[in-house]
Amino acid sequence: MAAGWEAALIKRPGNDLLGVGPQPQAVGDDLDDVADQLIRRYGAEG
Repeated sequence: MAAGWEAALIKRPGNDLLGVGPQPQAVGDDLDDVADQLIRRYGAEG
């Protein structure tokens, strides 16, 4: 993210958002959740 790229976070026990620094654009409980957010954001181009 420091280089200007977007990021996603899949939350797991002991791995959650930090209160400081750049934040990921997508945060979900699993890969399906993050994928659904990305599809809503950018569409399902195929």
